[in-house]
Amino acid sequence: MIRINVEEEKCVDCGACIAVCSSQALSLDRVIWSLVYDEQKCTGCKSCIKACPLRAIKAAAEIPSQAADY
Repeated sequence: MIRINVEEEKCVDCGACIAVCSSQALSLDRVIWSLVYDEQKCTGCKSCIKACPLRAIKAAAEIPSQAADY
């Protein structure tokens, strides 16, 4: 499974990634006007990475939960 990392210093909260996220894993917190990522909803499709005009979103390999037990 793939998870994403958002480089907050690069992100300008333009919403391009939110618009293409079919699983609704990305949203905008309108109180603090900041991108919110829900890892539980993410399917790992990487559409958000391709959509980001500033390349502020990167893929990061997720460690399987079983490996964390060792």
